[in-house]
Amino acid sequence: MRITPRDIQEKEFGVAFRGYKEEEVATFLDDVTEAYETVFKENMDMKEEVERLREECKKYETLGERMQAALLAAQETAEEIKR
Repeated sequence: MRITPRDIQEKEFGVAFRGYKEEEVATFLDDVTEAYETVFKENMDMKEEVERLREECKKYETLGERMQAALLAAQETAEEIKR
């Protein structure tokens, strides 16, 4: 189950005899929401960065393959010239 900062903020608890102080619970939930929201945003940013880096790696892999093919072609051309 994925919990969002909004889920935390909107969570309501039933009232019971000798329960917790509502103000303390509300304050704690506000603190938890704020901290979780920061981590949640950082996680989303990191996921975006990972995806960006994966795309960049693909570009370099393609470039490496092209360079390898060009080098092989150059070697073959050099061997033909020697002959």
